[in-house]
Amino acid sequence: MFDTFHLRGLRGSLLWGADDAATLGAWTAQRGKDRRAWTLRATVQRVDSYRIRQVPLLFQARQAKRPFAHWVFPVIPNSVRLQGTTVTANLGPPEG
Repeated sequence: MFDTFHLRGLRGSLLWGADDAATLGAWTAQRGKDRRAWTLRATVQRVDSYRIRQVPLLFQARQAKRPFAHWVFPVIPNSVRLQGTTVTANLGPPEG
């Protein structure tokens, strides 16, 4: 089937519980060839320096073609990296 799979969006969030750890602009999530590991790369609009270091975090973004549906992925602990205005993280399989 597909070796890799890409998702893209214009807005998303890294959540710690119900609170925003980071508000994201444009983002991409890519599934690797092993079909379990996902990698997130996004532009950071706002970050809470305390919450972004907490566990567990979730990545959430609205699905473009389904207005009331969201993508939700668990963030692998200690995988979040901030470099300037870019954040990268490893994600587990999508939930729901």
